[in-house]
Amino acid sequence: MSRYQFSVIRERLRERGDDALDFAIGSAGVPLAEPLAEIVREQPQLALSRATPDELEAFAAGAAEMLFRVFGVRVDTDLVLAVPGSRVAMSTLTACLLRPDDNVLVTEPGYPAFARVAAHQHVRIWRASLDPERDFLPDLDLLAKSGPIRIAALNYPNNPTGAVLTSSGVAELAARVGPEAILFNDSAYGPLVYEGSPPSLLGIGALEGLEQPMAELHSLSKLFSLGPLGISYFVGTSDLIGELREYSDFAWAPLSSLHLQLARHCVVDEPLLDSVRSFFAKRIEALRATIVDLGFRPYPTPAGMYVLCSLPRSIAGTAVTGAQQAADILLDQFGLAVAAWEVAPHAYLRFSSLYREEDLESLAKLGERLEIVS
Repeated sequence: MSRYQFSVIRERLRERGDDALDFAIGSAGVPLAEPLAEIVREQPQLALSRATPDELEAFAAGAAEMLFRVFGVRVDTDLVLAVPGSRVAMSTLTACLLRPDDNVLVTEPGYPAFARVAAHQHVRIWRASLDPERDFLPDLDLLAKSGPIRIAALNYPNNPTGAVLTSSGVAELAARVGPEAILFNDSAYGPLVYEGSPPSLLGIGALEGLEQPMAELHSLSKLFSLGPLGISYFVGTSDLIGELREYSDFAWAPLSSLHLQLARHCVVDEPLLDSVRSFFAKRIEALRATIVDLGFRPYPTPAGMYVLCSLPRSIAGTAVTGAQQAADILLDQFGLAVAAWEVAPHAYLRFSSLYREEDLESLAKLGERLEIVS
C-alpha cells in the first residue's frame, strides 16, 4: 500500500522549510467562533470530566434537530452515536462489520481513509470511478464481477470533486448491490452545499423506500474550529447503529464533557452553521477566480471546501502526462502545493480553500511564471 498522500505532502512542506503556498491541505483553519471560545474559557475543567449520559443524550437531541433543520431528515435520538472523530468512526465501522474476504465498494476520486482502514481487515476493495461526464456519479460496471458487496462506501459531498448525492445515484447503487449490502456515506462536508438543500443518504433512502441497512457519518471538526477535540456522529438504521453502539463500549476512550458541550453548541446554533457555509462559499469563489486567471480549468464546485481542476497539458513549458508529475513541478519549481489524483483515464489537481489570504495573493502573482496550458 502506498503512503498516505497528505502525510507525504506534510513531510515535503516541512523539508522545504520555506513559505511554500499550501493549497494541498491548507495553512488556515475555520475561524474560532466566540461562543465556542467562551465555553472553553468559562469551563476548561470539563476537559477532564467524562461526559455523562445526560450530556450524550442532549448532544444526540441537538444532532437530530440539526439533521431535520439542514437535511430534512427525522431520526430518533437513539439512532445518533457520538464518536471522537471521523477516523475513529471509520476504524470502528470496518472493525465491527467487516470480515476477511468481504467485498467493499469505494469510489475514486474520494477521501482515501475509509479504503485504507478497510484494507487492514483483509477485505477485497473494489474502486468505482466517478465519471466527470455524469456529474461524478460512480461507474458501477465493476459490480458484475465483484461478488456480494458487504459495504458500499460513498463520500458525498465528495472530496475532492464537490459532487453531491443524488436520488438516482443512490437508487442505482442500491439496486446493483442488493438489500443485504450496507450503504455508508461519509458526509464530512454535508451542510456545505451552495445551491439547494443538502441531501442525506438517509433522506434519499426513505424517499426511495430502500431496504438496505444504512449509516451516515457527520463530522463537526471539518466545519468548526475545535482544535484537537475531533468529534463526529453516526446516524443510521436501528439495527446497524445498535451494533455499532454495542461495539463502541470498548472501541474508544470516553468523550469529555467539554467535547459534548462544544459539539452540542455547534449542532444547535443555526447562525453559526450559516456563517461557516458563507465563509467557505466566499473563499471558494475567490480561489476559483484566481486559478482560472492562472489558466487552470476547474470543475463546478456545488459543495465542499475544495476546487478540483482538470490536468493541464503543460506547466512552464513542460508537457504534463500525470497528476503527480504536475504536483511535483508546482511544488519543486514554484513552491505551490496541491493534491494530485489519478483515476484513469482522468487526472486531477485539487486546491484547498483553507488558504491564508496572503497565500492567495502570492498565488495570483505566479501567473506569468506558471505558463499553464490547459
